[in-house]
Amino acid sequence: MRITDFKVYDAKGNLMLADAFGNNVAFNCKCGHPVLAIALKGWRGNDVDNPAECKSESDCKKQYYLKVCEAEKKIIIV
Repeated sequence: MRITDFKVYDAKGNLMLADAFGNNVAFNCKCGHPVLAIALKGWRGNDVDNPAECKSESDCKKQYYLKVCEAEKKIIIV
C-alpha cells in the first residue's frame, strides 16, 4: 500500500512528525529513537500481530502498529 505523504497521527489524534514514503513510515518512539513501520501485510508495524518495535540501546521495546485510512490519507500510530 502506498502511503507517501499521508499525515501521521498518534493514538490520541495529535499530528506527529513522521516521514511516510512508499509503503514505509518513519517516526520517533516516545524515547526519541527512530522506528520504521511498513504498511504491507505481514510486515513489521502492519498490524497488532506484527508490531514495529523500538530498538534503542536503552531497551525501550515499545511496540507500534499502523492504522491506515486511505480515503483520508491518514495514518494512526497505535
